[in-house]
Amino acid sequence: MKWVVAGALSLSLIQIGISPAHAELSSQQFNEKQKPQDIQKNNQTRVVVQYKDGKKPLTFSKSQTSLPSNVESGFNNSHVLTVNTEDVDSVIASLKSNSTVELVEEEIILHYTGTVNDSHYKDYQRSDFYNMAVDEAWETYAPSYKPTVAVLDSGVLASHEDLKGNLIKVTSTVEGQNGSDKVGHGTHVAGTVGAITNNSKGVASASKGVKLMSVQVGNEYGISSIDLAEGIYYAVDNGADIINISIGGPSSSYTEKAVRYAQEKGVLIVSSAGNDNTSYLSYPAAYPEVMSVAALDSYDDTIAPFSNYGSWVDVAAPGVDILSSTNDGSYGYASGTSMASPNVTSVAAMLKASGRYLSGNQIRYLLEVTSRQFNGDEYIGHGAIDAKDALAQIDLENRVFGASAIHTSVEISQLGFEGIQPSTVLEPNDPSKNYFHKNGRRNLCCNRL
Repeated sequence: MKWVVAGALSLSLIQIGISPAHAELSSQQFNEKQKPQDIQKNNQTRVVVQYKDGKKPLTFSKSQTSLPSNVESGFNNSHVLTVNTEDVDSVIASLKSNSTVELVEEEIILHYTGTVNDSHYKDYQRSDFYNMAVDEAWETYAPSYKPTVAVLDSGVLASHEDLKGNLIKVTSTVEGQNGSDKVGHGTHVAGTVGAITNNSKGVASASKGVKLMSVQVGNEYGISSIDLAEGIYYAVDNGADIINISIGGPSSSYTEKAVRYAQEKGVLIVSSAGNDNTSYLSYPAAYPEVMSVAALDSYDDTIAPFSNYGSWVDVAAPGVDILSSTNDGSYGYASGTSMASPNVTSVAAMLKASGRYLSGNQIRYLLEVTSRQFNGDEYIGHGAIDAKDALAQIDLENRVFGASAIHTSVEISQLGFEGIQPSTVLEPNDPSKNYFHKNGRRNLCCNRL
């Protein structure tokens, strides 16, 4: 084992409490993946038939074969027919052949938006996701890319039901280790970053799932700055878009160089600020190139009493009693900035999934500029994560001129394309951009639901 000369790094963790098996904790949910046969009763389905303008609706004779068992008037000159499932094709074909018919369609089963069907979400995660406005962000979230997120930690339980489908790489920079998690910390962090969402099991992740790269940089005996730095280099060179480091300790020049390498390559590093209730710097979170995260308590929307703070801490996210995957294959609670950091990482992954072109600096900027007020935000650099506003900000920042497409077109027509300057690079830590959000926005109340 290789050790840090300046002092051992630490996992930014307060405690882990193992919950009962998920089956015992499960609560009834709307099932987003319900199949039509789960909803339709008595082997029947519905067909909507809409008639052309001015055309008289059809009448249905008892002498017809495949007679609908029920005919209801629908909106906009239509009928809604209830038919036996085995007759659907013949009914639709018959109706399509009628010259008065404009449209015929069998009902399509949709799903509820703004929620997910993971068994623990409603009772154990919803208040934390509400705190970050994740549920609102999901209403418009339409990922076009699945980012790769590296979790540099104590390893991972690769066989966990909520992780194995998203894991693309399990490796270790620790000599003699194979990437398996003997501590439990890395598995818990990985679940918050990228648990498989809408699989009717366990927990959800804000990102709704990413390509997870687990890089073990420590074990039950500690974490070496060398292993950590090499983990950063490995993650960047192997395609990571975002890196989560829920680890803290003294500064290391080798680690600092690795952090700068990541930034130069456009990779965002998110790291936990530490749990000592102090403003003393903790690394790698305190490096300027890293987005550092304090912990919030979603119950009263205040900074957690254990969380580190200071102007060097960028944003805050829920970090108290966070439920996630554990290395015994089940789920458990943990508190700490270690738990807050992966919440931010998962929201960052939402932004990357919505705009593959976004650099790490741009993602950080979007998260900071849309951060919201909370009780204690004066003790950190910005505010609390707001996924909904961060997602919406992508379009606002990409606009050349004006607050709307109309304003944009007017400005362009007056200026001419040759007069438009190249888009400026979005830089983090811009107080002028962040001022309104910290001082002029509503204070979101985040009591548990």
